[in-house]
Amino acid sequence: MPTAELTNRGRAPPRESLSRPSLLTILRTTAWLGLLGFGGGVSVLGMIGHLTVLRRRWLTEREFTNTATIAQMLPGGAAANALAHIGPRLRGLPGAIVPCKGFIVPDALMMVALARGGAT
Repeated sequence: MPTAELTNRGRAPPRESLSRPSLLTILRTTAWLGLLGFGGGVSVLGMIGHLTVLRRRWLTEREFTNTATIAQMLPGGAAANALAHIGPRLRGLPGAIVPCKGFIVPDALMMVALARGGAT
């Protein structure tokens, strides 16, 4: 008889088994997404979903689907909107700020560094 672990492999976790990450973990994860997520906000949504639902187990599949829907309806980048919606669900008001900074600041610093290097 297959165990629950085997039958649920590759599926979203049940709500009661979700983890609550620290702000530092959220910052590291979103900075990684910001540095490696290429192709625009909608393409990064898949990476966010994989990380938050399957790998890190921060959200259920339904919660992420709702988040992605809301993120695409709002003006601005879908990935940043999704992270702004996920953060408060995980850690309250600080959770709203940390993922946005983690996602946007590394890219902004790279652009400044590239602009300064190209201006000389």
